[in-house]
Order: sequence, then C-alpha cells, then structure tokens
Amino acid sequence: LDGLPLAIELAAARATVLSVDQMLERIDDPFRLLGSGRRRGRDRHRTLRDSIAWSHELLDADEQSLYARLAVFTDWFDLDAAAAVGGTDEFAVLDGLEGLAGKSLLVVDEGERGRRYRYLESIRDHAWEQLEASGETETAMAAAVDHLVAHTCDLIEQLWVEDRRLEDLFHALQATLPMRPRALAWCDAQDDLDRAAALFAPLAQFTTVDARLVAGAGPFVERAIERDHPSATLLVAMHGLERMYAQDFRAYRPTLER
Repeated sequence: LDGLPLAIELAAARATVLSVDQMLERIDDPFRLLGSGRRRGRDRHRTLRDSIAWSHELLDADEQSLYARLAVFTDWFDLDAAAAVGGTDEFAVLDGLEGLAGKSLLVVDEGERGRRYRYLESIRDHAWEQLEASGETETAMAAAVDHLVAHTCDLIEQLWVEDRRLEDLFHALQATLPMRPRALAWCDAQDDLDRAAALFAPLAQFTTVDARLVAGAGPFVERAIERDHPSATLLVAMHGLERMYAQDFRAYRPTLER
C-alpha cells in the first residue's frame, strides 16, 4: 500500500471480511479492493482512486500528458529517462516533474547522480490507465525501451573510456533490472525482435555478473531462428545461459548446441 494513510484505512475496513492473506491475493487490483470500504464522516465515500483522480485533475494538460507517459517506468527513473519519454524538451519536462511532485503524485529522492523519481504503485496504476486511454502507450514504451538500451550502452562505454571500476558498473547495471521485464514483455507483444536483441547485445560480455541480465530471451528464440534474424545466435545463447543459471540442464545443453 506504499504507506498511504488513505489506502491503509480502506484496507483496515476490508479486514472485517477479508484476512490479510486474502487481501494480498487481490492487491493487483487495488482500486477495486479498496474502492468501497466503509468510512465514517463527511468523506466516507472517498476512495483511493478518487484521491488520486482529484490530484490528477489539478494538473494542466502538459502535466497530465507527462504523468501518463511516466507510467512506463516500473521503478526509479532520472531526468534523462523522463525527458526521453516526455515527448518534449528537457526544461518542459522539468516543469512537469515539479508540478507532479507539488501535487504529491511523484516521489523524489536523492540518487547517486542527482535527483531520481518514481510513482507509488497505486499512482502508477492510475497513470497507466491514463496512458492507455490517451493512445500513446506504444510511443511511450518505444521511447522507454530505446532509452534503456542507450543508457546501458553508455554505462558500458564509461567503463572503458573513464576506466570506471567494474563494481561501479555492475551496480549501475543492476539498477536497470526492474525495467527489463516490462521492456521485454512489450517487445514480445509488439513482435519487435530488433529492440529485444538490442536489450541483450550490450550485456553479452557481462553474462556472469547477474543471472537477471540474461533473463527473458526465451520468447524470441524461435521467431529469431525462423526469420534468420542477425541476432538469433545471441538470443539463443542468452536463453541457454538463463536455463543454465536456473539449473535446467536438460534444456540448457540442447539450446546452446542449437
């Protein structure tokens, strides 16, 4: 519940008919789960969705557009990432971020390279609904995936150009992990082999760092082979390594041999 007082109060009301475990099983749909808890006083009809929607209505048109587009990020993101999906210039994005933070729709924290931002999960869910309603999901996701690829390449280039410590690089690469499953799932849904391969290519030399860096190639293997895609070998190898890390040795050897 991200520590939101209203969400906690609504969940407490549900505890009269649901156990904590039962609520956890249904938390993927927080607006319906917490939508009609019995509350006392003048705002007894207020729900979590109402609270977020009220703050959203206070945004101007540009802020609402940015609010929706930023829903593509599953965890922390920085100004460069926000500008990549914002569809406008960096200073306009800065104004938008200030507006979102001022209306308590955006969490701001001090990162290693300056300020970073994220949505609370319930706010991200609402923002994603706005993004889908706007018809800009494909554009925003494509921009987010392209930024993730470029950012990963930049991190690795800095290792060689700036002689950064490997530990620093690995730490920075691990910070990109929360976004990779959504990026790969989108590539799968869009049948976008080029972007899927681009997500793996920069990491080929670091496959022993973290098993999660090679995860997710499986859905693309057969299509890449059938189409004789230039990155078919890379995708097969990544999938084989994923099976190896999972100790699925029966599947990993045939995949690598193939």
